[in-house]
Amino acid sequence: MSANVPEIAVSSYWRNRVLLLALGIFAIIAILKATYTEIFHFWWTYSAYNHCILIVPITFYLIHDRR
Repeated sequence: MSANVPEIAVSSYWRNRVLLLALGIFAIIAILKATYTEIFHFWWTYSAYNHCILIVPITFYLIHDRR
């Protein structure tokens, strides 16, 4: 069985905005890479904060589930 999936027309305005948003997020991650590395190391090392590693995957799951 094949599902009929409607095609979504995306205007070039929104395509450009999403591209700019993605580039901005990438730039922030690249600039703060050392900070993110330290945070992950802290979460991985101290047992009181090990649960923090699950924040990102759970967030992505909840966003995907709401979609």
